[in-house]
Amino acid sequence: MIEIHLNDAYYPEVIIDTEGMDETNNFVAQKIKDAKDLIDALEMRKATLYKIGLMIVEYQYDFFFGKNRK
Repeated sequence: MIEIHLNDAYYPEVIIDTEGMDETNNFVAQKIKDAKDLIDALEMRKATLYKIGLMIVEYQYDFFFGKNRK
């Protein structure tokens, strides 16, 4: 059985600390939204890399187990 894992060392947890910020200020609110969008994009990238790993294993299954070698 092959398991797919991403190296979480390259994906540290990102937290937005808004304590003490005036979130009613348009500039601050926009920057917080931009930061959240960036975090969402990073999570989407992480999910995409995982799916790519799964697809590689699926398409190259025989190679990983040494089947059909000449």
